[in-house]
Amino acid sequence: MIKIKQEKIADSGVYQIDPEIKKLAKKAGFVFWGNQEWGPGENHIDWACNYDQEIIKFAELLRKKYDDKR
Repeated sequence: MIKIKQEKIADSGVYQIDPEIKKLAKKAGFVFWGNQEWGPGENHIDWACNYDQEIIKFAELLRKKYDDKR
């Protein structure tokens, strides 16, 4: 079983993504927030997008990353 570390930002309700996972998400094509005042903050995934293709690529990248470590 793969455990992915997440850290909750104090009292914000927002989680900080592990840097390695964030890199894979960017490579897969996920859209990230900038510093818009109404958003969750810079470098958080914008979940309002359609990620049908990106989630498949992300899963493939994760599988490759963790298969290589076995």
